[in-house]
Amino acid sequence: MMQTAALLFMLTGLWQDMTPKAKAESFKVPYRISKTQHIVVRAKINNSPPLNFVVDTGAPSFFIAEEAAKKAGIKPNANGWSIIDDLTFEGKLRAKKVKARIETPFQLKGMNGLALAGMELHGMIGYSILAKYEIHIDAKKDYMTWTPLDWTPPEPQGFTGSGKKNSQTPHLELLGSLMQGLGGIAGTRGGQPSKIRGFTGLVLEQRDKAVMVSSILLESPGAIAGIQKGDEVIKIGDMTIHDLQEANNLFGTFAAPETIDITIKRQNEIRKISIKTAFGI
Repeated sequence: MMQTAALLFMLTGLWQDMTPKAKAESFKVPYRISKTQHIVVRAKINNSPPLNFVVDTGAPSFFIAEEAAKKAGIKPNANGWSIIDDLTFEGKLRAKKVKARIETPFQLKGMNGLALAGMELHGMIGYSILAKYEIHIDAKKDYMTWTPLDWTPPEPQGFTGSGKKNSQTPHLELLGSLMQGLGGIAGTRGGQPSKIRGFTGLVLEQRDKAVMVSSILLESPGAIAGIQKGDEVIKIGDMTIHDLQEANNLFGTFAAPETIDITIKRQNEIRKISIKTAFGI
């Protein structure tokens, strides 16, 4: 009897190992391409305004520029690290208790100093966060798909110092400062634009010659206004839409909060719907 029970126990464990686990919920994280051809996503640190982060697979950790951290009320410890209680990406993806390096890498300092990216960059999302997700990027779409993984990556190694001139070699730190200084001499400014791109919550796709709403983020301005999945986008404002790139470019010109009139086609009926954009996240 005991042998039978032991066998059943072993078979039960084997069955549990062989049973596929339910896949975690996926999130659609909007992104944009900077003038420097970097993939940039927006996120809030605790209750901060939306900030711009470069998705950098070569970065070992999550970096927050010192000035951005200061404005968000985040203070590093003696070794230059801080724990972020709540990190919310545009697309409703949230992470809790995220370890962040409070440091301005020379690349960010240089790009911001010379206004190369076309926007102010506030940090870099590196391996310590990216490794926790299965990430799919389709260049035809303006969002990535992030699916949480049941895995915790190892802690990044090789960081020393106080969080100021720490993980970078002195000559790289000098290069970043030099580029920042040249930006001041040239009169270029890498500050945050006075207008922040408006958020609609609409996810579009190209179907043959039509631009369709493939999905809508819950409780987003588009959902509240009454846009539905499957609607065909005919016009944005007074501009007739011919393809997906044209639609995404037009949406990128609207600030928050701003009202957009969108003409859609739904079951052969033409409707005009007004959306009031939000600050997103």
